[in-house]
Amino acid sequence: MSSSTTTAAGSIGSSGSRATSSSCRVPTDYVQDTFNQMGLEYFSEILDVILKPVIDSSSGLLYGDEKKWYGMIHARYIRSERGLIAMHRKYMRGDFGSCPNISCDRQNTLPVGLSAVWGKSTVKIHCPRCKSNFHPKSDTQLDGAMFGPSFPDIFFSMLPNLTSPLDDPRT
Repeated sequence: MSSSTTTAAGSIGSSGSRATSSSCRVPTDYVQDTFNQMGLEYFSEILDVILKPVIDSSSGLLYGDEKKWYGMIHARYIRSERGLIAMHRKYMRGDFGSCPNISCDRQNTLPVGLSAVWGKSTVKIHCPRCKSNFHPKSDTQLDGAMFGPSFPDIFFSMLPNLTSPLDDPRT
């Protein structure tokens, strides 16, 4: 039986990105900042697993909460200045997809969670033009708590120089 090795942060941080392009990588310095870990259970033990330079994939994950923990850090990161910039880039490229509503004229969408509680729902896409949430085209199992229900509102309020699609004369 052969085993492969990978960085723990890479395996947890990129698994969602490959599946949907909805998440973004959270920089190591952000993950290590104890302020960003406040209120997260077992953060020191899980941080050790996530930041290990190499893990043996045959051994499995130690706690099973690493993805949840990383997802909650991700939810905090995308609300930070650096995270908003990363998500803005993805939004402008159309990485999250477009609204399926014909009257929205392929409006770019943002990821949204219907709940901030882990395990309640998977990620949806939110159209800022018609204000509707839709199931993404890809069959994603990303937890919606990685984004939370307020992410689209925060995104547009924190990026005032980004013209809101609602101000578009096409509406």
